[in-house]
Amino acid sequence: MAAQGLTNREIGQQLYLSHRTVGSDLYRVFPKLGIGSRGQLAGALGAGLAWSAMEDRIEAAREVMRQVAARGDWEAAVDPALPPELAELAQGIIEAYRQGDLEWVLEHTDPEIEIVQVPEIPDARAYTGHEGMIEALLDWPRQWEDFRIEPQRIFAPDPCNLIVRAIHGGRPHSMDIEVEAEIVFVFRLRDGLVTRWDMFLTLDEALGRAAEGRADHDDDHAAERHGGERA
Repeated sequence: MAAQGLTNREIGQQLYLSHRTVGSDLYRVFPKLGIGSRGQLAGALGAGLAWSAMEDRIEAAREVMRQVAARGDWEAAVDPALPPELAELAQGIIEAYRQGDLEWVLEHTDPEIEIVQVPEIPDARAYTGHEGMIEALLDWPRQWEDFRIEPQRIFAPDPCNLIVRAIHGGRPHSMDIEVEAEIVFVFRLRDGLVTRWDMFLTLDEALGRAAEGRADHDDDHAAERHGGERA
């Protein structure tokens, strides 16, 4: 009420309290909010609500991660031929999902990551940045009831890309039927960070995107060696 501009007397009339009691209560609250006057109250409450909403989204993302990791044998899906550094990254991702360790995932994600959903699905979206990463973690699973991912294979066609083949299943909210489909994730890597996450319906499409990413990577390195910029 105070944040809406009501005076102590007006608040007291609505709550059947004296204006002195209202004033005393408010000034005991101010230090806890880190403010010194009622003029700062609306901003402090707004920031608090925004932070509370963000905390709820973060906890929801953690829960999605744990649910995803709970289905299937993810370790068995890891290709034994993965280079050691990629095998370590894959195992780190699996363990982070199992623990709901969103912080670890964001630490290994480029701050300007690009995430693109399967183009063929209705209302496919693209996301950017760490905020986009959290939204992407939430967006796809919440479109389903009993969402699950059964891993098939995790491998690397080259040092710049990690590919995850998996069966995604559940009941779309728009239909009362079970649906299963293979979805292939392509994670593009640079300097130990995931810089792009693409999703496809076929392995051929995923391998094509991985080849494009490797070509871009090679062009960047060639430009750096020659001290110039890519055309």
